Amino acid sequence: MEHSTSSFNQVAQLILACNYVGVSPIVRPPSKSHWHLSRILDAGAAAVVVPHVDTVQEVMDIVKFAKYAPLGARGYANNQPILGFRAMEVEAQNEILNRETMLIPMIETPAPVELADEYFAVDGVDGILIGSNDLCTDLGFPGQYDHPLYQDAVTKVVLAGKREGKPVGIGGIGGRLDLLEKWFAMGAS
Repeated sequence: MEHSTSSFNQVAQLILACNYVGVSPIVRPPSKSHWHLSRILDAGAAAVVVPHVDTVQEVMDIVKFAKYAPLGARGYANNQPILGFRAMEVEAQNEILNRETMLIPMIETPAPVELADEYFAVDGVDGILIGSNDLCTDLGFPGQYDHPLYQDAVTKVVLAGKREGKPVGIGGIGGRLDLLEKWFAMGAS
């Protein structure tokens, strides 16, 4: 939804369709606002990839918005689409959805690179996605994936994820299999 003109209703229909055919819907909301995260998750998304998360406080905020108690404070809604609209006890639903719904903040600027260990340490963060194009641009060299500062930044995040045993995705460089293979060998997923 961040780089799209799709309405929420269109996205919600795609989420439902994915769930009915066994595909895990992953949605990038247009912001990190609680109303975007909760609406997308209430529609049945299996994961949210949250853009522009620049501080540890923002990481803690999105956990609060996207996870149920005791991890967060997401408002309770029964008969969740991701659970086949089955009614469940509150505690059971919270435990299942906290475990099975992924929350993935994005690192897209230089400052969060230095905070990667702290991001991963927040209970409720299930992985991180690196936004390569925004990161390169903010570092001052758009599209230059061979630049040492970009390469060092990605390596730092990948190694932080490996230390915490959490996945790291690298977006925006699909055509650079050499770089992807390098970081996969280090532990990126």
